[in-house]
Amino acid sequence: MKRLFLIFTGFLLFTGCEDVVDIDVPSEQSRLSVDALIRIDEDASITNVIINASLTSSFFTETSAAELQQITILNPD
Repeated sequence: MKRLFLIFTGFLLFTGCEDVVDIDVPSEQSRLSVDALIRIDEDASITNVIINASLTSSFFTETSAAELQQITILNPD
């Protein structure tokens, strides 16, 4: 009886209703996204800087790298 109950429960778990829902995702104009990491070491004369620039895209596509002509980092101090 226990075995029959487990088989019936397993059958109910693995069979079910499935409905495909298509959702229209709005598309927007691409925007520039800049991710930067600056670690300042007061003892070193050179500071390592990592900058990633990319263009935003829709949810389902790859993010492409941006081609920039110039990046300027200013230190007001």
